[in-house]
Amino acid sequence: MEKVNLTGWQSWTACGKEKTLLSRIRYFSPFGMDNSECTIDKPQNQKPIRGWSSWPYFGRNVSQSDIFEIADWMYENTNTLKLDYLVIDDGWTQWGDWDSCDTNKFPQMMQEVAKYIKSKNIKPGIWVSPFLIGPKSSVYKKHPEWIVRNKTRQPINGLKNFFFDKLIPRKKYILDLEIKEAYDYIIKCLESIIKVWGYELIKLDFLYAGHYNTKYTSSDKPDKMLSKLLSDIRKINKNVKIIGCGCPLSPAAGKVNAIRISEDIIIPELKNIFPINKFMHERRLNHLSNNLKARLNTKKIWLIDPDIFVCDKAFGLTEKSIMDFQKNIKLANGVYFLGDYLPRLSKSSIEKYIKPLLT
Repeated sequence: MEKVNLTGWQSWTACGKEKTLLSRIRYFSPFGMDNSECTIDKPQNQKPIRGWSSWPYFGRNVSQSDIFEIADWMYENTNTLKLDYLVIDDGWTQWGDWDSCDTNKFPQMMQEVAKYIKSKNIKPGIWVSPFLIGPKSSVYKKHPEWIVRNKTRQPINGLKNFFFDKLIPRKKYILDLEIKEAYDYIIKCLESIIKVWGYELIKLDFLYAGHYNTKYTSSDKPDKMLSKLLSDIRKINKNVKIIGCGCPLSPAAGKVNAIRISEDIIIPELKNIFPINKFMHERRLNHLSNNLKARLNTKKIWLIDPDIFVCDKAFGLTEKSIMDFQKNIKLANGVYFLGDYLPRLSKSSIEKYIKPLLT
């Protein structure tokens, strides 16, 4: 048995940063438990996860045609770049409607998309945010009673960015997974995604959100609920890969394959918007570097996910930033995801940045 120190409350928490009025609310536990520890029987021994994710380049505008094009490219270039997974990130459905998809973007439905990916000898992955749902989702319209509300019965915005969140129109509501019907719904959706649709990697996002249920006065119950959810997903298929994002650290120990240790490095909406993209993306790279140093010891528990590598200059990164990003991913040696539009990436960029990353 070995104890491992866990720095920061959840996986995005900016390690070593004190809480201020400008801090992201979600970086800090609502109960003041901002560091912890866990006990492991023996160090994990997994192979690194390698793949491509739709988020940096396509953002929420990802579509079936985009995924098919990337899958074709990965198959045709498998001798050049060996990538095992293709992950469809946010944008494939309304938040909360995890049992269906946006048919305008994915007319053949998600099961057929997974089949196509598999036909290229690639494993399909998908993004889900089990604790948060959108106000336009079908599940919210059908079951408003499943939502966490404040003292005036208003839905709570679970994004928990800053203190002025109430002024921002984009909101996501917290699903109360202590309500049996709500919990059963989430498990049924995930069971369908894994068993019926055939997705072999699940990227679970915003896992901290359940801790902001106003009925909790300590982390005990939400920690147990998160731990139960992760365990029940594993029971659906013991071989499915689980990546935890925005995830309270201690409840996830022994329950996930990998932990994302920073916020998204790339903001898709800032593509080609210089110099704002340079400022924002390099700031987030610094966040990653600091968190990686503080969490290298957690390699014993899970694979470290330092987020998705890009080298397209449309994202505003300097040569030094790209090389530092590459260095940090290799240092983490856990999750290697690419996020550039690979069919349009120059051969020189592949030779200079991507091949060295994957070898």
